[in-house]
Amino acid sequence: MKSLTPRQIVAIIGSVAVINLIARLIGFLREVAIGVHYGTSAAADAIIAAYTIPNFIYLAAGGALTTAFISVYTNEPEQHKKRAASVILTYTGLAAAVLSLLFFLLPDLWIQLFFSGMAADTISLTGDLFRIMALGTFFLTLSMLFTGYLNANRYYKASALAPLLFNIVYVGGAVLFMPVIGIDAYAWSVMAAALLMYGYLFLEIKKRRLALEPFAYTGGSEGLMKRYLWRALPILLGGATIQLYFLLQRIFASGMGEGTIAALNYSSKLIQIPQSILITAVTTVLFPLISQMAAAEKKHELQEMYKRGILYLCLLIIPASVFVFFNAESIISIVFEYGAFDREASQITAGLLKIFVVGMTAHALNVYLTRFYYAQQLNWLAVGIGAFNVFLVNIGVILFLMPSLGASAIAWGMTISGLTQLLMLLIIALYKMDLKPDVGGALIKILGLSTLLGGIFILMRLMEYSILQLIINVFILMFVMIALLIWTDAEKWSGKIKKLIRK
Repeated sequence: MKSLTPRQIVAIIGSVAVINLIARLIGFLREVAIGVHYGTSAAADAIIAAYTIPNFIYLAAGGALTTAFISVYTNEPEQHKKRAASVILTYTGLAAAVLSLLFFLLPDLWIQLFFSGMAADTISLTGDLFRIMALGTFFLTLSMLFTGYLNANRYYKASALAPLLFNIVYVGGAVLFMPVIGIDAYAWSVMAAALLMYGYLFLEIKKRRLALEPFAYTGGSEGLMKRYLWRALPILLGGATIQLYFLLQRIFASGMGEGTIAALNYSSKLIQIPQSILITAVTTVLFPLISQMAAAEKKHELQEMYKRGILYLCLLIIPASVFVFFNAESIISIVFEYGAFDREASQITAGLLKIFVVGMTAHALNVYLTRFYYAQQLNWLAVGIGAFNVFLVNIGVILFLMPSLGASAIAWGMTISGLTQLLMLLIIALYKMDLKPDVGGALIKILGLSTLLGGIFILMRLMEYSILQLIINVFILMFVMIALLIWTDAEKWSGKIKKLIRK
């Protein structure tokens, strides 16, 4: 397989980022639609809670399986690759089918297990919606594996278009059929979207002559499935951090009154947009490169990639965080305040958004940094760091602050644990892998200009019209971002990375 040129890599990252941006924005319209239809009511809680488990399987388990698949598949001898992929697909498909069946047959059991704090009628409604959504779990899981197969063969755009299709069908189906069949439209739209995404990816694989053999139980190099599962498990536990946060948030919120799950969902989804678009695009293309550099023991190249990645993420996300923090009320009001979503719901959601956004940069960096641990075969170390912060720091903060802060304690739990995880990852990477952030001077510039940006936004609050104020603030943010790109010599550093990739 021919190696990609630096220009091709940049072009791929750019196109994947654009596709992800569109997919995320369309996916976010789903949250807006729920808000318009049901606000922060028990019905909104039911829709969000019912989709939590299939979505966790899709993004967390599916993402781990995809990353493990790429790692195992790329290291297989050329003559074994297709057979190995077929074997992995067969066993993963069987496991997904069994799980989907258990969800379908026993929906109330799963909802009671995770969301027992909700009122009895809300639990019943959630179980009904979950039974329908659960049917799509099989197709969601295999779709993620298909995207890994396409990415491993460098068909990035085809795999990036799949989530876009899923979100279009999900949002479109929910909006179109909600007046006809009511709240069930949200459940059936998940099922239809999962099925169509699976069909699209299946046809893409066939079209590119990568079709796999069904029901292949043996093949590939010795110990194939053991290596696959051994790599997937730590990635699942360590890489599913964000999804574990959302799962725990909804578990705790289920006992905190009607609408709490919905308010947490709306605010947390907003902060996902800037960080997940960039992270998904970069890690899709750069993780294989990082793995290759680690395998070839190219320490200098790894150090440069590590340092520049940290800097670029800080440069892009810190100013965006400042923008969201000081414009939270306007953003929530403009995006959500329609239909059943009233002013009180806006104020509650904006307050949670301000807390979440404090940790947005840390969570984005955590995803990036863990890729270096995976590339160096330090999977279980990354898992330990992630588990410590998700289950000990996060839950500890929630339990400590919940009596005084209520739902805000859940947001602070995610924010504080994200910051402590970042600190641990940086310190341990320094001692275990000799990787240094080495971005002190540039980071001071970013923090200084971002502080100035915050001061400008405070002054802008004197304006009376929130829409006009928000538009002006967007232009100010863009100006600051351009100034930072020039001030930190980002273009020069981009050239250095291109030279590293070319080697």
